[in-house]
Amino acid sequence: MQATVYTIPAGMSHSWIGLDRFLDQIDSFQNTRDNYPPHSIVKLGENEYRLELAVAGFKKTEIVVTVEDGTLTIVGKAEEKDERQYLHHGLAKRSFKRVFTLGEYVEVASADIIDGILTVDLKRVIPDHKKPRVITLGK
Repeated sequence: MQATVYTIPAGMSHSWIGLDRFLDQIDSFQNTRDNYPPHSIVKLGENEYRLELAVAGFKKTEIVVTVEDGTLTIVGKAEEKDERQYLHHGLAKRSFKRVFTLGEYVEVASADIIDGILTVDLKRVIPDHKKPRVITLGK
């Protein structure tokens, strides 16, 4: 199965995960305000998504992932002092805060940093009483 990659336009302070139609509508929107760190949203299956953020240079202890009231917040706190003397400093490592509004029934399944990429696995868990059901015809 081929995964669909949704890239949220740069500059949006809130991004919606789990609302595929909305993502399709804003796919062409371009704005260059705040795109650090760069990220992608990958649809892995009917009810599974993966958020990927490029966090090269950050330690696991410098990243905090929280979920509250349907909002996923990722904060990266860069070390205050770097005593190294750079001849060229091409890798950005600055503190950041990214906020994503989760779609209805979307939950964070796990999060990890592997090879400089923070991955947050998300899953839409629809309660049984909200799922479609077949009504048997009869008396």
